[in-house]
Amino acid sequence: MRKYTQDDLSHRFAELGFLWPQNHLIGVRSIDDKGDAYDDQFYWIENGLLFNSYSGTTNPGSYYLQEFLNKAMGGTAIMATNQQMISGFVKGLHKERVAWRQYRPMRIFRDADKDLKSEEVGLPFIGMYGIHIHAMFRSKKSERIFNWSAACQGMNDPIEWAQFIDRSYLKCDRFLSYTLLSEF
Repeated sequence: MRKYTQDDLSHRFAELGFLWPQNHLIGVRSIDDKGDAYDDQFYWIENGLLFNSYSGTTNPGSYYLQEFLNKAMGGTAIMATNQQMISGFVKGLHKERVAWRQYRPMRIFRDADKDLKSEEVGLPFIGMYGIHIHAMFRSKKSERIFNWSAACQGMNDPIEWAQFIDRSYLKCDRFLSYTLLSEF
């Protein structure tokens, strides 16, 4: 996936009719969607300007694409792209680690074909799913998603995560706005 500039991102926001908050996170999902690979990008916007980009995933790992977290729901949750969640996440913990927790309803799809791809097919669902933004590692850079994500958004490099979480917690009073785009 190519790296996007602030102009690229702000033009895409304008095309979609999205707001450009002073401090917010943007995820861009790769069209390639390589199974269990950290092939997506995150962009931290601080004081209205592109501050940094980070590697990570916006997809569930192979474990949850094949072993559904809740079989009764009909497949693994896939956060829908090209949606914006203003103040959609709140400061909190994920598995006893600092994270941004889902606070507002979001649009998802359910993927049930177990082919290791995160497809947005069928009718979307809107609701609360416990989809958070968190680190995808314990103490070193994670190279494979596997069971680090059941639908969460996350960064795989501890240095990048530490920078993002420190700055976002400092700049965002209580809530974080997040926009997930499809690669464009």
